[in-house]
Amino acid sequence: MQARSWAHVCWNSGFAAPKNKPPSPSSGKRWCEAAVIVFSGLYTVGAKVALENGTVRIEKEGKVRKLVERVEQISFSGRRAVAQGQDITYVTERCVLKLTPRGLMVTEIAPGVDLRRDVLEQAEFPLLVADDLKLTPAAVLRPEPMGLTMAERLQ
Repeated sequence: MQARSWAHVCWNSGFAAPKNKPPSPSSGKRWCEAAVIVFSGLYTVGAKVALENGTVRIEKEGKVRKLVERVEQISFSGRRAVAQGQDITYVTERCVLKLTPRGLMVTEIAPGVDLRRDVLEQAEFPLLVADDLKLTPAAVLRPEPMGLTMAERLQ
């Protein structure tokens, strides 16, 4: 599994790495080989977000959208990933999205987030919404420990 942050996503071509952290020359090779890739990042640039009692509240929307029609450079090819059968997931403070052959699909939403206003309307292209849209567990959004433990590595 590979995990990376992202600057902008264009569902039909890929994503661009943050300008201050370009991908390393070997990262493309690793992405091509990984069966599962998880990207994480904020949904918009400059948003003010609060976590309260296991919910997310968007206090001020960001000025720069990250889900855009076009990116300046393609650091990762979404089309190629789909063609190769890779499992691609984007995790944000608002929602979780999966890359599918039909486009980006919202599969999970955080409590307190309005799907239309805070997710769908903040993307420059239409997003798909899973028929079985899940709610992020509130425990993930609380400051206290969740009681997770590390599983033993398989030998």
